[in-house]
Amino acid sequence: MELSSNLLRGLQLLGSDNLSDLEYEFLVGAAFRIVTKQMDADRLDDSEPLAELSQIIVKQAHTTILSIISLCVRANNDPRELENIFEENGFSQDRISKFVEYYIEYLQPLKTIISSTGFHFPHITDVEWRMDLLLKSDSLEKENTPLFFIKFKVMEYGIPTYKEFTATLSQMQDLVNILQDATSALERLDLFI
Repeated sequence: MELSSNLLRGLQLLGSDNLSDLEYEFLVGAAFRIVTKQMDADRLDDSEPLAELSQIIVKQAHTTILSIISLCVRANNDPRELENIFEENGFSQDRISKFVEYYIEYLQPLKTIISSTGFHFPHITDVEWRMDLLLKSDSLEKENTPLFFIKFKVMEYGIPTYKEFTATLSQMQDLVNILQDATSALERLDLFI
């Protein structure tokens, strides 16, 4: 795996004596917990084990750890490959084993997080609707107009959510026309692909 020069400098910092073993272990554990949302990133600045370190070193070390985590999970690296990266950059065996322990422990949640990141439009997977007749309202004595209740089941990042709204007859006709236009546009795109 090819690493950028900034990442190599960060690895040199992590492997050097600028960080004690206690500070290194805390930074690595905190990075894994922050990525998996088990810890708030703001708590990193106020943590006692890092109190004597400059904020620049903490941020560079934290960024390096997050970059390594991201690269290794996306590339689906096994722990041996991770060990090789650290050995090439002069890490002690204790620091390598600590990182690998956390990597193995958090690998499945990290894969789930990496696979669900990105930008996706929500997918409508189901529609429920009903039509009621509005007989009268607060302002009119007699109205006799249909009122539609629509409920979309939407999948966002693999999680089902529901979007509900009401529409009048004219709003429903507009919605149907827009959906027909979208369908015909997709059919035209399919012809060009």
